[in-house]
Amino acid sequence: MAWIVLKEMQDHNGPTSTGEKIMKKLYAVAAMAVMLCLAGFVMPGVTFAQQCLDNGDGTVTDYNSRLMWQKNISAGNWTRANHTADITIGGHSDWRLPSKGELFNLYNSVCKSMMVVKNEGYWSSDSYNDSAAWVVDFSNGSMRYEVVFNNHFIRFVRNAHSNTKSNTKVIRKF
Repeated sequence: MAWIVLKEMQDHNGPTSTGEKIMKKLYAVAAMAVMLCLAGFVMPGVTFAQQCLDNGDGTVTDYNSRLMWQKNISAGNWTRANHTADITIGGHSDWRLPSKGELFNLYNSVCKSMMVVKNEGYWSSDSYNDSAAWVVDFSNGSMRYEVVFNNHFIRFVRNAHSNTKSNTKVIRKF
């Protein structure tokens, strides 16, 4: 429709008329508006959806980090914290101890409000040396290293896109 009006303006006023310039600008603005609206439909749901999801199975998914967190916590030394082979939570068995960066991001995330949180230190998977590892303090977000024999809180994490459920078959339809 805009091109028809533009063509008629060209026929009457010449190819570089003010009317043509206005119509080109209007057309460009309309095209941009349509593109922005369409972009909203194809952007990931994280942009417009809730960032955190309580899965109802003892886990919380953070869509921004693409991580699934254990809601509850336990405590122990660093050796115990790294022993995840027999951990099954929410039907998933691929749990691990988070890195100090992942814990720091959780400290700053709104998702932690859906979990049991103690304002104390949590073990990370990052070692400092042979006898010390990094701890993230949830009272202020600071990081420090401590002797691996000390007890701190433990919260397990897994990649949210993993599809490892114990005793579950994954069926894909094509």
